[in-house]
Amino acid sequence: MTDMRVAATQVAEQLGMPRPVVSSRLSEAYRVLGVADLPRDERRAAALRVAESRGLLDARHEVDAA
Repeated sequence: MTDMRVAATQVAEQLGMPRPVVSSRLSEAYRVLGVADLPRDERRAAALRVAESRGLLDARHEVDAA
């Protein structure tokens, strides 16, 4: 399984949602943030950078992009 699929599976389990729903929501977030066309291995970190630059992340929580 790819890292992204594992991450989506873990998030789905934590939220009690089906994995396809989580994957769909992540895809939509990547599109809105303008990073959907980046290679998969770069997309998550780029999304975090864009979200941070737009003030969308809660400064009280540290986000690990690794």
